[in-house]
Amino acid sequence: MQWKLTIKSELRIPTPLTSSDLNAPVKGTSLAGLGEVWKYAEYRYNINALFLASLAILESGWGRSKLAQKKNNIYGFMAYDRSPYASAKAFPSKAHCIIHVAQYLDREYLTPGGKFYNGITPKAIGKFYASDPDWAYKVCRVANLSFSPSF
Repeated sequence: MQWKLTIKSELRIPTPLTSSDLNAPVKGTSLAGLGEVWKYAEYRYNINALFLASLAILESGWGRSKLAQKKNNIYGFMAYDRSPYASAKAFPSKAHCIIHVAQYLDREYLTPGGKFYNGITPKAIGKFYASDPDWAYKVCRVANLSFSPSF
């Protein structure tokens, strides 16, 4: 059973990792306990939960970023390079952020006809999601170094 994430992984394929597997590496951080929400978002929006969790870790610095702490924004959503804090969207909770971003990724990045659709892989999303050309590699590195299956 394949659970690793690569830049060519199809993000419409669910991870076999459980919510407990997703919770393990974030225990003791402000991302603790979000495994269930990542798994729900995977089910509801058909986006790999390992990708969603790894993206949150990367973008929020394990939940330590100012955006994560002050705006519950664990994905850097709408944090544009010219004014990242001012432009970033605030959320009532980190769970709300996960659901909002998963819905947005589903609609705009992972669905043909979406504004930023370029395919269904981390590499395809990275073309428009981040200004860092190594973004997809970094998300995958977080996934593969931080998480491990319980099966």
